[in-house]
Amino acid sequence: MPSERDGNRAVVVTDLTEYMQADAERRLLQSVVEHSEEPIVITDGQIEPPGPHILYVNRAYERLTGYLAEELIGKSPDLLQGAASERHTLDRVRAALSAGKSITAETLNHRKGGEPYWVEWNITPVRDDQGHVSQWVGMLRDTTSRHESEMRLRQQNEHLAVLHETTLGIVNHLDLDSLLQSI
Repeated sequence: MPSERDGNRAVVVTDLTEYMQADAERRLLQSVVEHSEEPIVITDGQIEPPGPHILYVNRAYERLTGYLAEELIGKSPDLLQGAASERHTLDRVRAALSAGKSITAETLNHRKGGEPYWVEWNITPVRDDQGHVSQWVGMLRDTTSRHESEMRLRQQNEHLAVLHETTLGIVNHLDLDSLLQSI
């Protein structure tokens, strides 16, 4: 910081260009995250029980879960899981996070009112200057409609398989001459 002494006055000149650019970039990134249509959650880097604590959620995350940000901040994302959440998937996520690795996984969660929904998580570590995980960023995608479509398709396939077996059973019991006469 250059300064000049002129009698009793000191003039200090500070170039704020770099600071202003960094602040503008920070505000832009904050706005992008806040207004994203994709649910985003940021937690601290803690992995050992009780696990990471939520530091931030965007509006899309609030809409997906039914919780307001102030109801989630400081809590573990585990509060969204229920008895039907697949333990082996959750264990796989915990193992990847313990190793400091990114992971994509799908789990059954529950909204604030208890309604189940399927979500695909893409969790990525944020590292500090020493390379330690300081936060986790989770981007989510609601996959409930896909799961419901897959379940309907499985049910239809099961119905068709039963119908096929029944039809084969009827055909096998018919006498060919009687069948031809009936046709």
